[in-house]
Amino acid sequence: SCRGKVLKMTGCGQEGDAFSLESYTCSVSFPCKVSYWFLGEAWQGFSDGFPGRYIWSASGEEEKGVHHKVSKSSDQWTRVEYVFPRQHSEFVWAEGGRDAERTSISRVHLMLQAHTSSSSSSSSSCNATYVDDIRVTRARAEDYVMSLRDNTRDSV
Repeated sequence: SCRGKVLKMTGCGQEGDAFSLESYTCSVSFPCKVSYWFLGEAWQGFSDGFPGRYIWSASGEEEKGVHHKVSKSSDQWTRVEYVFPRQHSEFVWAEGGRDAERTSISRVHLMLQAHTSSSSSSSSSCNATYVDDIRVTRARAEDYVMSLRDNTRDSV
């Protein structure tokens, strides 16, 4: 069904295709609740620049820092919702710099990317990836309960 005005990705990139202009705090002391809808193969993460150091917190692969595993969704919109970081996250940047794995995360930019899995022979999913209704809000205690109920987990 039509969702109205959405962000359409037009190709695959590396280290993020779209970034929020403003940064905000997502930390162990002040966790964020992230939610969005996607169609295609959308990865979401956080960076400290454009791209800078970064971490894929919602992706289709078992990477360091993944809080929510997403699967390709080519025929129906899929909702993603999770808390970042959860209390047991290792909470350091995963990639993007020599000292990335030793530097704690605090101020972040939201980062999005159209992705093609390594098992896919074409990049056709990249220009058929859409994202809608992206929200990053301050997490509340009940958001942790919902994340656990929805099988969201940390990967450390």
